[in-house]
Amino acid sequence: METWTTELRFYIAPLVAAVGMLTAARGVRRSREALGQTPGAAGKNLRLMSGFRQLIVGSAVALVALSWALQSVAVVATAGIIGAGELFETSLDIWALQGRTWTYGSASSPRRQDTM
Repeated sequence: METWTTELRFYIAPLVAAVGMLTAARGVRRSREALGQTPGAAGKNLRLMSGFRQLIVGSAVALVALSWALQSVAVVATAGIIGAGELFETSLDIWALQGRTWTYGSASSPRRQDTM
């Protein structure tokens, strides 16, 4: 049985798309809550970027699932590539906003605040 052409895609794809859309909706809500905070609020940018990542990944998953059901190879490839690229990019942004540093060969640790 080949996965791309299986008739089960008409049952599986809508479920996966629904999960993707719910994830995207949670991302919109998280971003909207962050935008409602005062400009200097602690962690505002981190929450905003986390919500954006959730929105993009959820949208990409939903689009891949629906495109699979409709047998659109170009849309599956485009959504997958854009979704993966944004996932990597926003993960790096979130990592930086958390104030992490990279030490080769060891786990990331919080950045020290130098006081003078």
